[in-house]
Amino acid sequence: EAGDLRLIINGYGEASEKEKLKNLVGRWNLNKYVVFTDYVSESDLVQYYQAADVFVHLSAVEGGPASCKQALATNTPVVMTPVGSVGKWIQESGMGRLFPVGDIAACAKEIIKTLKTEEHPATRAFAYELWSWDARGEMMAADIEEKWRKAMKT
Repeated sequence: EAGDLRLIINGYGEASEKEKLKNLVGRWNLNKYVVFTDYVSESDLVQYYQAADVFVHLSAVEGGPASCKQALATNTPVVMTPVGSVGKWIQESGMGRLFPVGDIAACAKEIIKTLKTEEHPATRAFAYELWSWDARGEMMAADIEEKWRKAMKT
């Protein structure tokens, strides 16, 4: 039973893929549980992350998915494949849940575990310190200031 659970699919990828997903949702009578959005601006993304009970990232290949970092920084638990630098970091830190690429049954299990478990607040605070919009801005400002000071010395 899905109850008040909703799946929000943000993004604008390939129109043909989006149509395939919409057709599947319709075929399985899940329209009341699945919401499709188009492009979401960076400033509006924070609201989506904050409203979510869990953020799911299904990529098979990634470098360092910013979306996972952003979700963690807004105190949203992450369930993802073990790809890229964030997947490795989550695996080592235990701050999220991982499932093998392509294993949808394992993904579903990890989502259910996440929804049933209260995450440790200290791990969320750590993620916030690393990846919040404010923290990233402060780090960038410090980096620019350091480079400016070095440039002025030469």
